Amino acid sequence: LYGTLIGGWTWAAIARPDLAPRPGQIFFTHSLLAVQLVITLGQVPLLLLHEGFHILAGRRLGLPTRLSVSNRLTYIVAETQINGLLSVPRVKRYLPFFAGMVCDGVVFAMLGLVADLTRNPGGTFSFTGRLCLGLAFTVAVRMLWQFQLYLRTDLYYVAATAWNCYDLHDAGMTLLKNRLWRLVNRPDRIVDEENWTLRDRRVGTFYGPFIVLGYAAFIGITVFVSVPVTVDYVSIAGRALRSGAVDASFWDAVLSLCMNVAQIVALVVLSRRKRRNNKSAHSLTSSSPEVELA
Repeated sequence: LYGTLIGGWTWAAIARPDLAPRPGQIFFTHSLLAVQLVITLGQVPLLLLHEGFHILAGRRLGLPTRLSVSNRLTYIVAETQINGLLSVPRVKRYLPFFAGMVCDGVVFAMLGLVADLTRNPGGTFSFTGRLCLGLAFTVAVRMLWQFQLYLRTDLYYVAATAWNCYDLHDAGMTLLKNRLWRLVNRPDRIVDEENWTLRDRRVGTFYGPFIVLGYAAFIGITVFVSVPVTVDYVSIAGRALRSGAVDASFWDAVLSLCMNVAQIVALVVLSRRKRRNNKSAHSLTSSSPEVELA
């Protein structure tokens, strides 16, 4: 069924390229506030569904799971903690790691197909279709986000499991930094590599390009997603604020800007809370390793 949905969207997108995700699809209506409210609130059930797939996959293995909200750099994310996942056989770990991405792919395909099936008689997208495409675009960005391996995304855990590594990210980053310090003749900054297992160090020697790939994904999302959306947003809000009329468009832009400020405040609060929790965690020990999937 999942493959049929994804295959159906692929066929439809090839036949009708306007189904392909584009930054402009975010603005499915003229109201910036409506766009933000619908996109923000609309993502909540989609994020919970994504995490629900992780939770179901973890519980299928008999592992305790819990859901939390946190941040990873500039992103507010929902996270599923699966305690003891690294203690099960490797072949059984892939399902929990891939579950969220499978969910995203299916949701993306379903939203695209609904948009295609609800077109107006002239072939243009209906309001429902534009709304679905706006939500589908956010899901597509979330799938691209998984390639930022330095954030320990689901794809990172897939790679670490495939290479049978325990702490591949820290080992790879340390080896990469040590190479740079040796190149600039700064031996005092070199970290002892014996802190990681032999397997982590071996794989970490060629993991550097994958770290670079993660940062390339971040740059790509910024250039081709964040910047175009921000430019369009500022342009629309600027026109409303500079019009000189204190009308519905003016207040729509003001409230939209206030909502953006609230999101930034939420990000700062989550970031501080995460730092406090991390400091507390350093004083605790656990017999079963915990994996956080976003």
